[in-house]
Amino acid sequence: MSLLLATGLEGRAATPESEAAAPAAAASGSSQGVEPVTVIGKRRQRLQEVPGWADTLDGRTLEDTGARGQEDIFRRVPGVQMNRGQPNRALPTIRGIGTVGNSDLLGTQQATTGLYIEDVPFTDPFGFVSNADIAPFDLERIDLLRGPQGVLYGSASLGGAINYVLKRPDLDRWSHAVLAEVNRFDGGGPGRALHAMLNLPLVEHVAGLRAVAYERHDPGYIDNLGTGRQRANTLQQRGGRLIGTVRPAPGLQLTGTVLAQRTGNDDTFAVSPDPRSQTMSSPTPSSRRSDFTLRKLQLELALGERHALTAIGAVLDKRAAYASDVTRTNESISRLYGPLLGLGALPLLPLITSSSERPLSSHAVSQEWRIASTTEQPLRYMAGAIVQRTRFDWRGITLAPGGRALWGPAGVLLPQDVVGVAVFQGRTTETAVFLDSDYRWASGWGLALGGRAYRTTLAYEAAQTLFGRTAPASAQTAESGTTPKLSLSYRFDEHLAYLLASKGYRFGGVNANPGQLTSYRSDSLWNHEAGLRLRPGAGLQLDLAAFSMDWKDPQVSTLLSGPSPIAGVANAGRARSQGLETRLNWQAPRQLLLSAALAYTYARTTAEFITGTGTVLAPGTRLPGTARWQTLLEVGGAFGGPAGSSGRLTASHTHVGPRVFDIEGRSRAPAHSLLDLRLALGKGPWTWSLGLSNALDERGAEGGAAVYRPGITSYADYYVLRPRHLSLSLRHEL
Repeated sequence: MSLLLATGLEGRAATPESEAAAPAAAASGSSQGVEPVTVIGKRRQRLQEVPGWADTLDGRTLEDTGARGQEDIFRRVPGVQMNRGQPNRALPTIRGIGTVGNSDLLGTQQATTGLYIEDVPFTDPFGFVSNADIAPFDLERIDLLRGPQGVLYGSASLGGAINYVLKRPDLDRWSHAVLAEVNRFDGGGPGRALHAMLNLPLVEHVAGLRAVAYERHDPGYIDNLGTGRQRANTLQQRGGRLIGTVRPAPGLQLTGTVLAQRTGNDDTFAVSPDPRSQTMSSPTPSSRRSDFTLRKLQLELALGERHALTAIGAVLDKRAAYASDVTRTNESISRLYGPLLGLGALPLLPLITSSSERPLSSHAVSQEWRIASTTEQPLRYMAGAIVQRTRFDWRGITLAPGGRALWGPAGVLLPQDVVGVAVFQGRTTETAVFLDSDYRWASGWGLALGGRAYRTTLAYEAAQTLFGRTAPASAQTAESGTTPKLSLSYRFDEHLAYLLASKGYRFGGVNANPGQLTSYRSDSLWNHEAGLRLRPGAGLQLDLAAFSMDWKDPQVSTLLSGPSPIAGVANAGRARSQGLETRLNWQAPRQLLLSAALAYTYARTTAEFITGTGTVLAPGTRLPGTARWQTLLEVGGAFGGPAGSSGRLTASHTHVGPRVFDIEGRSRAPAHSLLDLRLALGKGPWTWSLGLSNALDERGAEGGAAVYRPGITSYADYYVLRPRHLSLSLRHEL
């Protein structure tokens, strides 16, 4: 089934909100073919009635397409860019709202797309540890809301918000599912994955558990010429989750969730200098281990027949331990420091490490409370408050192997070959109250009003030790503001027309450079959008939207002015992204499905910006990470298979136009097109699937990072498309 045809609106396990709404739904005459009410963007609503572009991607449908993570999911949604990086460090952007093409260049700034798991913020407010790349297995759905979602989701959601919704326990039925897969990449070795789910109703209608576990091994396909290792970028991932639900009384439900995932790769996923190659050359491997753990408790309480209270408490811990080869970046240090001290040149400085004892980490605690109407009344609302406190810690060590012995008596400046140690600590708080409401007249008109009042704070401390000398620094920032939203809609028959204006914001911050602290302001964005949702005939859906997003003080990664230009974050005046989006879904006779989608995005600066090195970026400079054109064409058909089985054959073609990956346009990638084919046969509880991804073995880049600093030779790394690969999977469920 097409991703865009699958809306995932079957709903989730019953909650006090859904129980309270059931009588109203029956009274309204809901029947088959009418989209049921579900929770989208924290509010109970039908997808067809949401004023603004929204996608709900059904988890099982994603799984059936062979999707394994964000790389497979988001490239099928035009208007969304993957911007690959190292594993768990992709940087999705929506509608061109981004200033870097890779998280390695993000620095201390917050990402422009908000990522959430069960409404719990996952995007780091300061610095970047990792993002949430969760396999579709046993997901309820992924909600993808475009345009700034500042009212309900807060900071980071400038381009939009992505929320992962997990399947809750079924309190009435025991069930299980197992998915096993083997695969092979062109130029690589064999890979495998195993997923399992078990649902246990502990007390019928009252309590239940749902457990998921998975393990994945991907073969490498990038050769490191420097270390001599072929297929160096192997990946291992394992994780699981346990969700428990209890209903101790009518109208009261408690749900506890524990989710954990660990990912490791033996070497970098970047190639250089050709984005169409599959090679890298570095004297040492760049390995990484990252993990996260989310613990969440959610209370849902019906307040009479028309209102419900939801309270969420969550703790999110993220860690990353890594060794990064920085030989090219530090070549100037290698050449200069020795002669400046009257000594010989240092050996190349190949590593910056973050050890497992003290890794890059963040610890976030959030509490959210909201009250919402639950019945299909003309006036509906949601009001709430949220507080999130985050601690960010990083300790990096720069090494020059053999440097102490080379410098002789002066080697005392290099204890254990350590050139320098940098320690950064950030503490942030985001506090907000919000209201989102709408009124719908019987004539079909609807008016929605919403707003959020927020305050953000940041306390930052840094200390850098270089050749035995330490330079400490500290800074504090605080900002506050409001983000309003207004929409006007008109529903006629099963069609909807709407006008929307909404605002979003990001944290301001401090550049993490001891001895040269500079701050940058919070940036904000207004979106103006007009759209149509048309249902002209049975099985036919046509959606259209046009938008214009005006970005004030966009944060960009660039070289900062000063005694020695260093990389950091600065505000670049103004920018604008304008575009068109359209999609057509047709469920034709004989179980033939057709999806077509197109997005045009024109994102550029609208004011002059001068970098720290004096480079003048004129108005009209292209924003990085986004192609102007993206398209999707997907066709699927069902047929009767052998031995009484049922089959389905699907073909999808995606196209992404040329892009730049940094604000100065130094790293670029050509356009690329991908063709994926999939055959599935099912009988009873068994389903087997054969998939051929990137069938034409297209080469190209989905992310990139350019490095250009005084004293070094500029270079660019690219994060490339996975080569053609064949997969075979078998699923059993009861």
